[in-house]
Amino acid sequence: MKDNRIPSVAVTVAAALLAAAGATPATAARILYLDAAAPGQAPEFYWADLSASAYDFIATGSPLPAHVDNPGEANDYFDMDRSNGFVGTGDESIFDFETERAGAGLGTPFSINLYFQITDFGPDKADQFVSKTDGVGGDGQFAGFMYKINADRDGRMDFMLQPGNNNDRTYHRTDNPAFNGTDVMMTVTHDGSGSSAGLKQYYNGSEALNIPFSANDLNGSILTDEQVRIGIADAVGGQAALTEGGVEANVYIIEIYDHILTAQEVSDRWNNGSPARATTSPARPAPFVIDSVALSGGTGLEFSSLIGETYVLQFNLDTNTSDWVAAGLTVEETGGTMLMIDPAGYDSNKTYRVLRQ
Repeated sequence: MKDNRIPSVAVTVAAALLAAAGATPATAARILYLDAAAPGQAPEFYWADLSASAYDFIATGSPLPAHVDNPGEANDYFDMDRSNGFVGTGDESIFDFETERAGAGLGTPFSINLYFQITDFGPDKADQFVSKTDGVGGDGQFAGFMYKINADRDGRMDFMLQPGNNNDRTYHRTDNPAFNGTDVMMTVTHDGSGSSAGLKQYYNGSEALNIPFSANDLNGSILTDEQVRIGIADAVGGQAALTEGGVEANVYIIEIYDHILTAQEVSDRWNNGSPARATTSPARPAPFVIDSVALSGGTGLEFSSLIGETYVLQFNLDTNTSDWVAAGLTVEETGGTMLMIDPAGYDSNKTYRVLRQ
């Protein structure tokens, strides 16, 4: 899927943010960096990516995740529950982590790092944290990857690479000594092999033991053109119902790297329980995208406007292209809640967005 942003602006801003955040050679290789301490200009509707990818997320669900801005960046977080989450809006192919099991030379190493505090454990098949999945039907059947709390026992963390049928997946499960009510950093790394031996998890900076599980090495391709999701996941049979599959947690940091983090890098990121937080929130001039909401008499886009800005409603008939078309509606700022509706009438075949000029 092609990125719908203005590349030169997005990359320039993201590079400046990396410098402001004090990026080291390891952190500069992040292809996703979300930090609730620097969420962007409108955290009530979206979460800005601080990496050079500029892969921003829009909030979704009801109610939307709530951004909690405490004194000092170290205490900021998104308050999420099982009915909400975030959906990526950029070039999802950045996160196409294929493996050697799909063909020699196709393996792509990566790492995912989460810093959070669980506030409540969900029912069976909930507690999805980060996923890029495409449901193919049936209970637990999906293609892609998923990092989540175990559905059968609180305090276990599961990571799955799956090509469709869950009999063909590879799986890593770890048991953690403390999860509920404490700040936790969980990290998973994969070497691109598609084998269970190529997966590792870390709990608070130290490698966690793999609990034996009846999973084989991966058998097939995990590629999907779905966006990355945080919290509520794509519908994948009974495994991730959109209305109840999310995680109930205070979420501080989510990172994805394009390489395997070493044990030392994971330990350094944990930093004895005080992970470094971002200090500069992006003044993102790129398109400001928000979800549509149902309204009486039609459907429109409702969002919180910023004083001094002009907003343009656009639509696209194919989300895999960058051919956004002006819908004929341009509105000056009001400094409060704004509503934009297609002058031609809402069309369910169109994908809408608001461009902040």
